[in-house]
Amino acid sequence: MQLDSNLRQVLGLDSPTPRVIERNRRGVMVYSHKTGGEIQVFTNDSWKRNKDYYVSRQGSRSVMKKF
Repeated sequence: MQLDSNLRQVLGLDSPTPRVIERNRRGVMVYSHKTGGEIQVFTNDSWKRNKDYYVSRQGSRSVMKKF
């Protein structure tokens, strides 16, 4: 009986593709709502293109800390 490639992959008969571990990854917390955030993962190339859009907060975060 000959198995097609999709069935062989589902059954795990073929060895999986090697995982890429050489690429560095960077992440940014993205808050779509006040109760939780998500991590957006970038490769080094995409981070270099998009890092200007993410500005870290500098200084105190509370108005009361200024008194």
